[in-house]
Amino acid sequence: HLSSDYITKILVDSLGFIWIATSNGLDKLNPKTGLFEHYLTSEENHISNIGYYIGDMIEDGSKYLLIAGRGLFRLEKKRGNWYRLGKYRPQKNIL
Repeated sequence: HLSSDYITKILVDSLGFIWIATSNGLDKLNPKTGLFEHYLTSEENHISNIGYYIGDMIEDGSKYLLIAGRGLFRLEKKRGNWYRLGKYRPQKNIL
């Protein structure tokens, strides 16, 4: 099952896995088995700095997932390693 009912983005990667960004983290669905893997925003799985809301994600040419939350993150899908690429800086008065 999903980690949250509030879905912000769905992506099918080059291997056919379905990635679902939610308000409570990231879920990966294996369509062959019907099983979910959860990447929740908690200290245990090292993605707490993403924040609860994942706004967008894409798969880059190197088969990594790029994820925008509280900053920009890269997920190495094979090993499950997370890398922070940018630092979140709230913008004021941008209009």
